[in-house]
Order: sequence, then C-alpha cells, then structure tokens
Amino acid sequence: MDLIEPRSAISGSTELEFRSSRHLFFLQSKLADELSAWIDTKDDWPVLVSSITRKWLQVGLCDRGITRDLTWCVPVDRPGFEDKVFYVWFDAPIEYIGATKKWAEAHSDRDWRSWWFGAGFGNAPRGNRPGELQDLARRPLALERAPSTGSRRG
Repeated sequence: MDLIEPRSAISGSTELEFRSSRHLFFLQSKLADELSAWIDTKDDWPVLVSSITRKWLQVGLCDRGITRDLTWCVPVDRPGFEDKVFYVWFDAPIEYIGATKKWAEAHSDRDWRSWWFGAGFGNAPRGNRPGELQDLARRPLALERAPSTGSRRG
C-alpha cells in the first residue's frame, strides 16, 4: 500500500511502524443470491428500505472486516485471534435487536420485528443491514480468516 505523506493522527510523527495483521470477515458477498431471493418475498417493506437494499445488491455486497487490533471491546474467542476484538458495528446490531425484543416483551402492544424489518435502518452502511440481520438471526456466521492491509501505529 502506498500512502502519501503518512503521519500519525495522534502525534503527527512521520516515523510509523507498519504491521501485518490477520482478521475475520463477514462474507456478505456469498449471501447475495440468497438475500436477493429473500428480499423478493418482502412486499411489506417501505419503498425506501427495499430500494436501498436492492441497490446494495446491484452494486455488490462487500465482505466486511469484523475484528480489530484493540484492547477494548468484545474479545474474539477463536484460536489464533485471542489478541483481537469484535468491531463494534458487527457486535452492536445484535445487542440492538436483543434490547428491542426485551423492550417489546414489556410492552404487549409493541412488535420488535416490525421495528427491525419494517422501519428504516439507522446506521445502514455500517451495521444493521438487512443481509446481516437476516443471516445473524438464522444461522452460524459465514466467517473467513484473511490478511488485512496492515495497521499503522505512530
């Protein structure tokens, strides 16, 4: 990777150390056909939600790195990744769904599914996208080890 005038965002130093790092990825690209067929059954979604989702499928779903080289956040319990944590926008949507379900159980006139599958998706490009929600809700994750482009520390 070629960086133009690289420097630390924290100290301004140009003496940077480049390190390679392996990460886990959520392989959204492998779900495109299945997701497209599932979305075709959703005739009750708002037009904006289905339009944005279909556009993502048309452009192509990108595989997303779900781990980071940090010391805080949820640790990855997987051999070879003990020094990694899950990226917050991978982990947080699961918790959002769980909290919404618990809230709805306390309010009998509320349906948690209509919030997540009928309303807009608050931070759609980062986390709670229909493909991620659908896949996370119904089967084991499609994960793959892959090298990252490296990380900088300065």
